[in-house]
Amino acid sequence: MRVVLRYRIDRRTSPHGEGMTDALGVIEAADEDSVTVATRRGPDRVLRGLVTAARPVPAPPQRPRRTGH
Repeated sequence: MRVVLRYRIDRRTSPHGEGMTDALGVIEAADEDSVTVATRRGPDRVLRGLVTAARPVPAPPQRPRRTGH
């Protein structure tokens, strides 16, 4: 299932001073402490206590195939 998780991060170590970020991808693993989302950049393990919102999202749109010339 493809999801987006919004979770809290430390503003002091954030590159732009944000307090939240998102993980978009497919749930790879989940236990009582964390959720791992397979994102385009690799796996993102998020502690459940930091998650503020989560929802399923549709699959990415299919790009039209290019015809070779």
